[in-house]
This record gives sequence, C-alpha cells and structure tokens, in this order.
Amino acid sequence: MSCGNEFVETLKKIGFPKADNLNGEDFDWLFEGIEDESFLKWFCGNVNEQNVLSERELEAFSVLQKSGKPILEGAALDEALKTCKTSDLKTPRLDDKELEKLEDEVQTLLKLKNLKIQRRNKCQLMASVTSHKSLRLNAKEESATKKLKQSQGILNAMNTKISNELQALTDEV
Repeated sequence: MSCGNEFVETLKKIGFPKADNLNGEDFDWLFEGIEDESFLKWFCGNVNEQNVLSERELEAFSVLQKSGKPILEGAALDEALKTCKTSDLKTPRLDDKELEKLEDEVQTLLKLKNLKIQRRNKCQLMASVTSHKSLRLNAKEESATKKLKQSQGILNAMNTKISNELQALTDEV
C-alpha cells in the first residue's frame, strides 16, 4: 500500500468529510522524505475517531471563544489540573472486605518472600560449606596420591631387589 493510500484510509477512518472522493496516489508526493514517512506511520497508527472533535464540541468551543472568557492552555492548564483533587477522578473504590483481603494477600506474600529468602540463605550456606569440604578433600586427595606414588616407588624398588635376589639364588641353585 502506498503512503498516500494509507493516509487517505486514515482520513476515512476518522470521518474526514469527502474522504471517499480522495485518491491516495495524489498524496504520495507529500511523503517522499524519510522524516515525512515516519510522521505518516505515526499519524496512521495513532490517529483515530477519539482524536476528532464532534460538531457539538466545535460549536461549544466557538461559543466559549466568543464569550471572551479566558481559556486555559499550556502551562496554565497544567497548573490548574495539578490543583484538582485526585478523588474527583473516576477511580474505583474498594470496600473494606476487598481492602482487608488485599492486605491479607500482601501479608501472605511477604511471609512467602521471607521464607524464600531464608531458604536461599540456607542454600548459600550449604553451598559454601560443601565448597569448603570439597577444597579440603581435594587437598587430602593430593596428599594421599603423593603418598601412594611414594609407596608404589618403594614397593617397586623392593620388588626389583627381591626379584634380583631370587634370580641370584636361582642361579646359585
């Protein structure tokens, strides 16, 4: 789909008057630059019917402008909104039972968290002890291997000596 066609489809979606009479290819030249294309993708992906003012809203705004009353905009509007109470907003209220149930759930989850922390600490301690034992056993194994090799050397020498003596005895006999 071309960029112009995508633009015209978005205009149709938001109810732009006479959008059915527009040809998307007539708008392709508007979106030839990379920056314009990224704007087009944003525009087509984010603009919908909720972003368009109704005729009644437009008439009400026009009447407000003609009345000469000040209209809050920008920083003044932000400041006025900050002073509004948050309770004025339509926030769901929790009854006491639901609140109590949620508090119980929080307490249960905290206990579970503490239990898991204790188990983790125990496992870390056991791993540390096991690692220490392993290091000690490795040292003992090295020492035993060294003694074994020495003993084998001594036994081999004794075996050779005995074999030589037996050979000499056999030769004498």
